[in-house]
Amino acid sequence: MTTLRASKAPRFLACPGSMKHPDDTGSGPEAAMGSLEHKWVKHHLKDDVLPDLAGYDDDSDERMLWNMWLQMHRELVDPLITSAREMGAELLIEGHLLCAIDDAGIIGSLTGHPDLLIIITIDGKRYGLIFDWKTGRVESHLALDQLRAYATLAVANYGAFEHIDIYACYMRSGNYDHRRLTMPDIAEFGERIKYAGNNPDRLCAGEQCQYCPGATQCPATQETMAMIARIEDPAATVAEMSPGKVIELYGQMKAVKGVIKKIEDAFKSVVYNYGGRVEGPDGKALVSTVIRTNRELVGPRVAEVLLAWMDEDDLGSCMKASLSKAEKIVSSKVERGQKGKEAKALVEDLDEAGAIKRTEVHGLKIEAMPKQIEEK
Repeated sequence: MTTLRASKAPRFLACPGSMKHPDDTGSGPEAAMGSLEHKWVKHHLKDDVLPDLAGYDDDSDERMLWNMWLQMHRELVDPLITSAREMGAELLIEGHLLCAIDDAGIIGSLTGHPDLLIIITIDGKRYGLIFDWKTGRVESHLALDQLRAYATLAVANYGAFEHIDIYACYMRSGNYDHRRLTMPDIAEFGERIKYAGNNPDRLCAGEQCQYCPGATQCPATQETMAMIARIEDPAATVAEMSPGKVIELYGQMKAVKGVIKKIEDAFKSVVYNYGGRVEGPDGKALVSTVIRTNRELVGPRVAEVLLAWMDEDDLGSCMKASLSKAEKIVSSKVERGQKGKEAKALVEDLDEAGAIKRTEVHGLKIEAMPKQIEEK
């Protein structure tokens, strides 16, 4: 029997056969931190218990994510609850509710744990709010399929709704993606789930391959890589495609990039096991590790500080980008001799507000080309 997990909806809807691969996304430091944050949120919502942050530095990811969640909850969730109560609504608030569908139309079942499900009943009419907290660095439209699956579960467990609003909330940036689903929307999505459940052997390469642990062994991905390698004139090929085919090719390109990323990570692991340096016969480095500092705009005061330096149009173009983007915008508004001073002053203001997080990023530097290696 196939068990489809709502959290994996972006994968199994696009490629039902991918669910045969064991899932490795629950391991690693970022996954562990995400689990910790969700545990804190669950206990806070259920028992009104605040986490003990004594063991975490002020600039730690754990503190940053928790503070961002509190801010988003106060600015997004609390006002919706307050408004519903002012309208005399009955509220049912469920955190991490286990739901399941065992439908004859699906081979197996669909299960899921929505982070927060709020059911609002007004004059006998039912409305839903579903929130899912994202601790990762990637903000993708694919996350909405996970919430659509939760909405499908809510209908199966509670009956029809007037509509259900879904929110994918990204705790690192404070951004969120919102959609309103009607019953026809949810019914149509349910058909997609049934199709995936009834076609467990179907493989399809696309954007979802970036998150699939079996991408490097998948026949569909391998075929896609070979197909892309055979494109002799990319510009002419894409120009002749229909818009739908262009989008399809873009997803296939993402699949190839995902496979390359997995190979790159494996290569880095080998170099690190050599102590960060692989040497040739003459003792010279062939490959070595390099460390750079990544600067990320974080925290609730980012927009406040940036608005003191730029207008709202400029702010919108740099909030999702790096600090370097903000420095360029500020530098572009002053004379040539003052550009460096202005950028430095901006960084100092952001530092004072605790709005910059610096992390070390480990990469690799190729010291010799393959031909040189072979000659040695």
